[in-house]
Amino acid sequence: MTGNENGLRRRLRWLWIVVLSLFAVVAVNAFSSDNGNQHGPIPDEVLGTWTTTESRYADRAFDIQKETLVLFIGDGDSTVHAIEDVEIEDLGGPLLLTVHYSDEEGPNKFAFYYDPVDGGLIRFKNQRHMKWNRSS
Repeated sequence: MTGNENGLRRRLRWLWIVVLSLFAVVAVNAFSSDNGNQHGPIPDEVLGTWTTTESRYADRAFDIQKETLVLFIGDGDSTVHAIEDVEIEDLGGPLLLTVHYSDEEGPNKFAFYYDPVDGGLIRFKNQRHMKWNRSS
């Protein structure tokens, strides 16, 4: 092998190392990204007890505080959960909040859209037609 061939092989080897390293960095960032979500405390404007005028949910409500989530599940019953994490995604209007908590069945998520219009409004991802208003 000539000196030129050895030099070319070394350069190609280094080029492959650089390309594979860049690919690894991009792959790690892609799989570990939260897609721009922020983690932090519940925003103050979301704190309080929320109810709806939907008759099917007349005995249902939820109360969000800095460290706890209380779900009023009907018949005077409620469950209290310690908030473990909060993801906040700014959608350029409403915020998408995902509250992480655990119960006896394991990890859970309580996801909703918060819109500051008219003193605040919450809608669930799976019931966008239903409005929840702060009652306290």
